Amino acid sequence: RRSLDEALYARFLAYRDAGLRKEAKASICAFVESFADFAEMEAWTRKFLSTLRHGELVRHELYERIVFPVLLAGHDRLDPWSIYWLAETAQNLYRAWPLYKRLGAPPIQRLFKEAYALARSSPEIRQGLLRDLMRGFDYMAHEWPTGILYAPGSPLELQNQEILQDIQLARSLDETGEHAHKIDDFEQKVLAYAARWKRKT
Repeated sequence: RRSLDEALYARFLAYRDAGLRKEAKASICAFVESFADFAEMEAWTRKFLSTLRHGELVRHELYERIVFPVLLAGHDRLDPWSIYWLAETAQNLYRAWPLYKRLGAPPIQRLFKEAYALARSSPEIRQGLLRDLMRGFDYMAHEWPTGILYAPGSPLELQNQEILQDIQLARSLDETGEHAHKIDDFEQKVLAYAARWKRKT
């Protein structure tokens, strides 16, 4: 029986850090091949993701052959941890369109919200969703005072309601009040823009 060879992964890291690309590729491919079964893939993925920094890219061979299959299986059985980590590895999904398509290419925030709906008390999932909401607020407000960036093709009034709901959600997730000022500031901009838009119509 083959068995997972952790030494191959250590070798990959050493080659990668030394800038030896060909050797790094050979080592990661051999490591991926050393998994005996799905249970081994799942156990390793859980351990590996617990050490990943936010927004860090996973080596594509590893993501496509080991991490994504584990997360996809979890997604299909509505496992909140797997759904959360699909959202957290968005940068990998964007670079691997066929994989993203297999999920139906949902907006990443929808994945965070699905995970949260399944595990509202998970600190990891609450923090992940809050981080994503704050990123979204920053993006929508970055052209202020010209306006708020809304998604094209959806009625502004409906989007406004959804954004105000997201603001309330962010407040409930921000238990320490760390983002309170930014959330209040964004809410004021949204309300001001909605009032400005109403005056025009």
